[in-house]
Amino acid sequence: MNNTKRQQAIKRHIRRVDAGIHKLGARRERFAKYRPAIFFLGVALTYWFGWTPLILSIGLMGIEAGYYHGIGKIMRRHQLWLDIKTTQLARMMLDWEYIPEPLGQDRDEKHPFEVDLDITGRKSLQHLLDMTISHGGSQRLGEWLLHTRPDLETITTRQQIVRELACMSRFRDKLLLNFRLASQEQLQNEKLLHWLHIHPSAPHFQWAFPLSVALAALNIILLIGYFLGWVPGFWVFSLAIYLAIYFTSMPTLKKSFDALMLLYDELDKFKTILLYLETYPYGKNIHLKRVCEPFYRSEQLPSALLKKVTWLTTAVGLRMNPLLGLFLNLVAPWDLYFSRQIEQCQQQCAVQFPEWVETWSELEAYISLANFAYLYPEYVFPEFMSNISTAEHPILQAAALGHPLLPVSQKICNDFSLDHSGKIVLLTGSNMAGKSTFLKTIGINLCLAYTGGPVNATAFQTGLFRIFSCIQIHDSVTEGFSFFYAEVKRLKVILDALRAEDSLPVLFLIDEIFKGTNSRERLIGGRAYIQYIARQPGFGVIATHDLELGQLEQQIPGLRNMHFRDAVLEGKMAFDYILRPGLCPTTNALKIMYQEGLPVDM
Repeated sequence: MNNTKRQQAIKRHIRRVDAGIHKLGARRERFAKYRPAIFFLGVALTYWFGWTPLILSIGLMGIEAGYYHGIGKIMRRHQLWLDIKTTQLARMMLDWEYIPEPLGQDRDEKHPFEVDLDITGRKSLQHLLDMTISHGGSQRLGEWLLHTRPDLETITTRQQIVRELACMSRFRDKLLLNFRLASQEQLQNEKLLHWLHIHPSAPHFQWAFPLSVALAALNIILLIGYFLGWVPGFWVFSLAIYLAIYFTSMPTLKKSFDALMLLYDELDKFKTILLYLETYPYGKNIHLKRVCEPFYRSEQLPSALLKKVTWLTTAVGLRMNPLLGLFLNLVAPWDLYFSRQIEQCQQQCAVQFPEWVETWSELEAYISLANFAYLYPEYVFPEFMSNISTAEHPILQAAALGHPLLPVSQKICNDFSLDHSGKIVLLTGSNMAGKSTFLKTIGINLCLAYTGGPVNATAFQTGLFRIFSCIQIHDSVTEGFSFFYAEVKRLKVILDALRAEDSLPVLFLIDEIFKGTNSRERLIGGRAYIQYIARQPGFGVIATHDLELGQLEQQIPGLRNMHFRDAVLEGKMAFDYILRPGLCPTTNALKIMYQEGLPVDM
């Protein structure tokens, strides 16, 4: 199935679900109209048949109300399902307004490629991929996308899981649906883990419970003895000591109970996921089964632990009623007992929760990549070359390489390769011809490849690189950096990476080298920089407007020229965005100035 057919299939599914919602809504309203008629008919018939018709009409109204409520629940499921499919369609059509944004996180301007390649932020790669429902899952996906040292074994493992999950659209969608039925809020994994680090016990707490048990028993014995006339009113003193211990422990008890209620609120959202993953029939899905093993093979299954937390929450909830709470704690050390139970539960959860949260975060990242592979079936999973040191092997080879963040109507795909005979490509072209976009196309697809996902190409082979880029440079008013100085510092980072002894070679992507200075010094500096990096063990693409730099192809054996060109059609600039060999034969700066009404001598 190609991308167009997948998009059409999702649209048909959306229409069916939407039609079903309208039918259910009409049926629901139709039944609601019968309610007053049933009631007034029952009232009217009491004149002849007594109270029996009214009782029957009230019963019928109860049945109708239950049916009305049941249809409402079905409609809610359908609406959530519709939202899931609508969001999938928005991801395919790059309709950013309807794609939920990932949780906000600051972009690291010093990261080797995060800002340049649009990996995070609005309308970024993570924005397109991220369908996580927890902060931890979104963070994990971001970490994978921004990882700077790809590992072949890790990538291969991820690819296997993503390939398997890509074919399990129902599993992925039902998992999301089950969570949305429980909550529309984001799942806060850190709240679950935070509860494990709350230690409310005070130093006296270890002996407070056994002493309170003994005093509670003594209270009852002395009180019975007092009413039977066997002993004086000693129960007043034992009760006073009992209450003193209780009120002394109150701050600790409150902290313990508040923490439990916080856990229950968050766990209530998480439980549908835990139970679904515990009971799901994994069958032949061996890779998913291995990932989800902590949910169904742990020492304590999620269902058992959830029951215990629910039981503790119910018991703590009983004492929220002041009168009932007073009675329970006068008869027995109710609060102290359940505080001890909470501590024991906390110790059990300390074993399971971190593993569940960690596994869930990874599973969410896998699901995001698998959903991307499902929505774009024409994209391919890359092949990796373990040895790129020999001259006969290409280091990067792609067929029909495109940018995944560009709409299909605007996207032009190109074949591209890097090898030892041409390890540096000098990319020339006019303004707006597509040079910067092509640099980002190479980089963003490598990020996808190293994350374990599919790439926007029909074939893609690559080695493992440390990616460094210099594309979107910004000055810094706060740090006192000019645009040119910021660019120089960035290029220095790339040089340092090339000089460093490392098993992974550098792949650099540089746009408009030294564009922050005058043309004379830009040419001198650009020529020297390119000649230097050509002697280093790295590979890359450098885009430039300076056609004079193209003469370096005759001086540097490992450099080759490629270009994008433009044309003037019917008085307007036109670009075909097709990558061609050689130096660009055209320029367009003066043409653009002229078309925009600037004074130019053509």
